[in-house]
Amino acid sequence: MKLIAAQVMAALQGAGSSAPRADVHAPIGICTGDYSKFTELSGLKSAPPPSGTTAAAIADAAAGVVNTPAAAPANVTALKGVVTVAQLKTIRGPVRLAKGAILSPLAAEYIKDKNITILTDMDAAPVSVNSGPAASAVGGAIFTWIDGQCPSVAKLLDSLRPNVLASRGKNSPDELKNVVKELAALVRTRKVPGGLLFVNNAARAICYANRCASLRAIVATSDRAVADGIDQLGANVLVIEYPQHGFKSMAALVKPFIESTMTNTATIEKDLNELRNCG
Repeated sequence: MKLIAAQVMAALQGAGSSAPRADVHAPIGICTGDYSKFTELSGLKSAPPPSGTTAAAIADAAAGVVNTPAAAPANVTALKGVVTVAQLKTIRGPVRLAKGAILSPLAAEYIKDKNITILTDMDAAPVSVNSGPAASAVGGAIFTWIDGQCPSVAKLLDSLRPNVLASRGKNSPDELKNVVKELAALVRTRKVPGGLLFVNNAARAICYANRCASLRAIVATSDRAVADGIDQLGANVLVIEYPQHGFKSMAALVKPFIESTMTNTATIEKDLNELRNCG
């Protein structure tokens, strides 16, 4: 290598000043600091900073520090009430929960399995049946009926006014069939999203309600049962055996129900249609 270099240098010296000169230019994209061709910048040795650049940014640039602008946070709608798997599947990216929102058991497992990021919205106001009137998540009044008299149920319904629609039927167990038909017609024509049935015994109410194609009734035995019914069935009728509960207990069971969407998925509807034909 040394021999080759010596031969090249000797050849260059032998050529003298007669050898043509080739201008060497900096690669495109590299600033040379030569602003002689720009009259307004000819006295500068370095490029001026962009307008609006702070002194701190200039100092960082001189030190070789690169600051990447922070991305603006995405506008994510906060979910309210009982959040189900069906709702989560419609969201891409992080999930924002409103204050007071809860995940159904299956939704919590889904989030864990999919490693979904959860954000909380502490500024969102929760809907509570204990603090005054509350509307259903899908809009419209909730159909209500009781097969007798109960001060706790009356207090609960008062807290939900004016977002309740009382049945025209009498408060008697003998009226159950007509009440279910009334509720089914209102749901089918989209005049109400669903209903609350307060009964002494849930067996007959559940059986009657689930004979109607537009109704998907569940029994409010516990908050877990209500959450599962909402998540797995898209329940739109909640049957409560009121002799077994006080005001606070019933309010806790009703709250997630009225905050749910009361809509089922295509898969649930397909299964129900298949079962209707099983004889």
